[in-house]
Amino acid sequence: MLSKLHSLTRYKLRQYPQLRYWVKKTQKRWQDRNRVNQYRQESLISLEPDGLSNRSFIKKEIPVGSNIEITNACNLNCLMCNTKLQDRPNELMEPKVFERIILELKATGLTTAGLHTVGETFVYKDLEALLEIAQFHDFRVWISTNAQFPERIEEVYTRFPKLLNDIRISVDGATPKTFEHIRVGGSF
Repeated sequence: MLSKLHSLTRYKLRQYPQLRYWVKKTQKRWQDRNRVNQYRQESLISLEPDGLSNRSFIKKEIPVGSNIEITNACNLNCLMCNTKLQDRPNELMEPKVFERIILELKATGLTTAGLHTVGETFVYKDLEALLEIAQFHDFRVWISTNAQFPERIEEVYTRFPKLLNDIRISVDGATPKTFEHIRVGGSF
């Protein structure tokens, strides 16, 4: 009897696609909610031997990492950043400010930082001056780039191989079409 009712209901729902869509969507949400609740319960049980959640987060006394925005200027206008819409003017950090930041970071115990936030690192025309300051203070840096300046990447790495412990290249697409759609103004 139940199977007959079930098949009859499915048949009726097919006649009304909007109602079928609403029923299926509601079922999916209910399943997802149950899945999330089950995951939470399993996570709490696996983390705490008695199944209770007494987790507390401990704030570190000193920072464990840092980024330095040496410029907010970028050569692209990517969909996720849209830097061309920012209100602040495009600027470059003064080398003396960069040096002061490095010294302050070293005083807290940090010996490395990323030259990355909003802008493209290689838009900074005299990047070598900043890297010389970092090298002088035995401070390692990593760089994040959109890789639109390949000759500059090679120049900088060749000149400062021990200083640069990491060069991260952002690639947001496996095909030229996808990449150039996301990285507006970029070349795959």
